[in-house]
Amino acid sequence: MQTGIVESENELCEKEPKEELVISVDRKDNESINGTISSSPPSPSPFWVHNLYLSPTDELEILNGLWLTDKHIVAAQKLLKNQHPLTNGLEDPLMLAEKLSYKSTSISFVQIVNLGRTHWVCVSSFNCLPGIVDVYDSIPACSLGSLSLRKQVASIIKTIERSFELHLLKLKDNQGEQIVDYFL
Repeated sequence: MQTGIVESENELCEKEPKEELVISVDRKDNESINGTISSSPPSPSPFWVHNLYLSPTDELEILNGLWLTDKHIVAAQKLLKNQHPLTNGLEDPLMLAEKLSYKSTSISFVQIVNLGRTHWVCVSSFNCLPGIVDVYDSIPACSLGSLSLRKQVASIIKTIERSFELHLLKLKDNQGEQIVDYFL
């Protein structure tokens, strides 16, 4: 767990990625995600993934490892919510952050929140003691002192205590190496 304060949320958050994260998709498996993905839509729809409103441009952005946008994050959370309907959280991060109107919960949740521009953070209370929330962030200095993060988590978590703790976890890739600049 790390602690610290950042004077400006955008101060350290505008770094370009040092490595490119490429997502590989096997075309023949496209129909396996609830039948909603197809490389050639059956109708003249402008969408690559019909129910998620992802366009062919979004597909290229994802496949080429470009920056993820709010559309990509919302679509991913919808897919996860469809696969795990009993999981708390996984709400639209932009709509809710703007109004700070997340569905409050006193049980475990997982949620992606936006800390501004292209900085996305995952917060979760799974396997945590009451009043503790884990923060998964590839740019930890940006979230440590973030008022936006604290407000968003406070609007989600319901505890008996009047306060809660944010625990920043170090991220590792598949080889066990610490991730430096991979962004959600």
